[in-house]
Amino acid sequence: MTERTDLSRLREEMTLLRQRQSRMRADFEALQTERKRYAALFDDLPLPALALDHRGRIMLANPAASRCWNETAEAGLAGQSVFALFAGRGRVALFETLRELGSGRHLTGPQVVRDLALRHPDGSQVPAEAHVSELQAGAVPGAGLQLVMVERPDLTSLARERSLYRALIDSSDAMIFAFDLEGRCLLANSAIAQELGTSRDALTAGKLPDETEAAHVFGARGSDREVLTSGQARAFYASQTGDRRRSFRIDKFPLRDDDGTVFGIGGITSDLSDRMEWQAALRAAVDRAERLTYYDPLTHLPNRAYLRKVMNSLARQAPIQPFSLMLLDVTDLKLINDAHGHTVGDTFLQGIAARLEEMIDRGGFTARLGGGEFAIILPGPADAAKMDQAERLRAAICEPVELTAGALRSDCALGVASFPQDGATADALIRAAGVALFRAKSRGRGTIARFEPELLRIVDRRSRLTDGLHRVLEVSGFKLAFQPKFMLHGTARTVAGAEALLRWSDPELGVIGPDEFIELAERIGLVPEVDRAMVAMVFDQLARWQRAGRRLHMAINVSTLSLASSGFADHIVDQLRAHKLDAGQILFEITETALMEIGGGAQDGIAALREAGFEFSIDDFGTGYSSLRYLQELPLREVKIDRSFVAGIGTDTRRDEQLVAGILSLARSFGLRSVAEGVETRAQYDWLRLAGCDQAQGFFLSHPLEPAAFEARYLSPAA
Repeated sequence: MTERTDLSRLREEMTLLRQRQSRMRADFEALQTERKRYAALFDDLPLPALALDHRGRIMLANPAASRCWNETAEAGLAGQSVFALFAGRGRVALFETLRELGSGRHLTGPQVVRDLALRHPDGSQVPAEAHVSELQAGAVPGAGLQLVMVERPDLTSLARERSLYRALIDSSDAMIFAFDLEGRCLLANSAIAQELGTSRDALTAGKLPDETEAAHVFGARGSDREVLTSGQARAFYASQTGDRRRSFRIDKFPLRDDDGTVFGIGGITSDLSDRMEWQAALRAAVDRAERLTYYDPLTHLPNRAYLRKVMNSLARQAPIQPFSLMLLDVTDLKLINDAHGHTVGDTFLQGIAARLEEMIDRGGFTARLGGGEFAIILPGPADAAKMDQAERLRAAICEPVELTAGALRSDCALGVASFPQDGATADALIRAAGVALFRAKSRGRGTIARFEPELLRIVDRRSRLTDGLHRVLEVSGFKLAFQPKFMLHGTARTVAGAEALLRWSDPELGVIGPDEFIELAERIGLVPEVDRAMVAMVFDQLARWQRAGRRLHMAINVSTLSLASSGFADHIVDQLRAHKLDAGQILFEITETALMEIGGGAQDGIAALREAGFEFSIDDFGTGYSSLRYLQELPLREVKIDRSFVAGIGTDTRRDEQLVAGILSLARSFGLRSVAEGVETRAQYDWLRLAGCDQAQGFFLSHPLEPAAFEARYLSPAA
C-alpha cells in the first residue's frame, strides 16, 4: 500500500518535473528569441545605442555607436564607462538616472538627458542628448539600461542665434524691452540702460527706476493695459523736458507663446528728436526745391513748369472758362547784355518783371519762360479788349527802366492765343501763342500778332525746311547757277566774269528761293555750312573749266557770320590749293547791311583771305548807312550798285539816276570797279554805259544759267 502510494507520488512529481522542464525550455527559447529580436533591432538602429549596467558600464554597443566613436571592434566600447564618452552638465542627470535604477527603483518612462556634449576621439565636441530607458530583463546579459544618443548640432546654431540676437538688439539705437504680465522686466537692451543710467542686468533683475523717470522709455502702465485689452500693437508718444526738449515714440505689442497665450508685452522706443529736426530741414529743402522747380531764380516769377501746371488746371475746369495766353519777348535784351554786361541785363529783366506784375491784376498770371520771354494769362478770350491790353503792355515795356547804368529801354513783340479756340491743352495753346509770337517778330519791332490757323502751315513749312536744309547739306544736294557779268566799255558785250548763285529744289517742298533758305540758315546757325558747301561746288566747277583751258573770274556771296567762324578762312585757302586755282580769279561779295554788324572775327577772316590773294566787293551798295567808312577801312576791289537804284533809272523822277551817278563817282574816286545789278531794260543798260559804269548783270543781258548752259554759251572755244 505504502509502496503503491509512493510510486503514485513519484509519478506525479515526474510529470510535474517534465512539465516544468518543458516550460523552462519554452521560456529559454522565448528568451533566446527575444534576445535575437532585440539584438536585431539594436544592431539595425541608425542612432548610436548603448546597453549599460546600473553603474554606467557599457555592456553592448551597436554598430552605429562604434562608428560614432571610431571603434572598429565591438569590444572596443564594451567595459568602458559611459561617462568617458560625454561631457557637459547633463552628465549629472545621467548619473542620477543610473543611481535610481541601482537602488531598485524603476523609471516612470523614457528619460531625456540634455546638455550633453559628445566627445569625439579627435577631441572635438558636439552638442547631444541621451534618451534613457529600462531594458527588458534578459535582453542583454548584465544590462538593465538602454541609452540612445542623438547629436544636436542645431543647439550650437541656437546658441549662435541667441548671441546674434543679443548683439543686434544691443547695437540698435532704438530702446528694446519686454515685460511679463506682472510688470517684471524680461529684456532690456543697452540703449535703455544707457538712457536710464543703469545696467542691463540691473533692469532684468527688477531694479527699475521710478515710473516717472522711465515713462519716456517704457511708457505708462495704462498703455500696457490698453495693449493687453486689445491684443493688438499700439503706438504711444511721450516727451521729456529739459535743456533739450525730446520726443519719443513707444511701439508696444503683446508677446505670445507657441499656443498663442499672451505672456508679456514687448516694446520699441525711438527718439524722434533728431528725426523731427531732420524732417523740419527736409521740409525746408523741399520748399527750396519747389522754388527751384517752379520759380525763376532771377525774377522770382513762376517759370515754364508752373505755367504749364496752371494752364492744365484751368483747362480741366468745368464748365470751360475761356482765357488768353500772351507770350512777350523783349527784343533788345541781347544788345543790352552785349553793351552793358549780363549783370545790368539781369537787373533790367527784373525791372521788366516788376512792371508786368504791377500791370496784371489779381485775375492774371505772369511767368518768365527764359531769356527775355514772358507769359501772361488773362481771363476771357483774346478779343479786341485783350488786344488793346496787349498794346498797353507793349507800351509799358517800352518805357525806360531806371538803373545805375542809366535809363535803358527796349521794345517787345507779343503773340496772343485763346483757350479753347486756339488750343484745348496747355501744350497746344503754348504752341499757338508761340507761333503768333514768331509772326509778330518776323513783322518787325513792336508788333503784336493774334494766332491764326494759317500760321501753323507757315511754321510747319519752316520746320520741314529746317529738316530739308540739314538733309541737303549732308548729301550735297545744292545746285549751282551762274549769271554772267558783262563789260560796259566798248560796243561788244564781253563777259567779264560771273556771279555764282545757289539753287535748292526739294522733291516735297519744291523750289526754295535763296532769300528763304539763307534767312533760315541764319536763324538756325547753318550759314557757315552753306557757304562752305557753295565754295566747294564753285571751286570744283572752276577747276574743271580750268583743266579744259577755260578761265573765268567768279564772284561768290559769303556771310560775315562765315568769315567770323573759326577756321573758315583757312578752309577756303586749303580748298583753293587743293583745286589748284588762282585766288585772283575769286571775288567774295559781302552785303553792306552785314558789314554794319561786322565783328572783329569777320575782319580777321577778311584780312586772312585778302592776304591769300582773294578780292572783295560790297554788295547792295547804297542801302546801308556807313558806306564811306567801309570804303576807307576794308580791302575792297569792287562796289556793286543795288538793284533798287538801278530800277529807278529812266523813270520820271531822276532821283535814282542822281544817286547812281554819285555812287559811280565815289567808286572812281576810291579806285574801285563799279558793277550794276538788276539791269532789266535797254534804257538802263544804255544809261549805265554812258554814265561810266564798268560792268553790269541782269535779265536784260542774261538770266542765270546752269553750268552746262553757261559753258556752252559763254565759254565755248569760239567765245
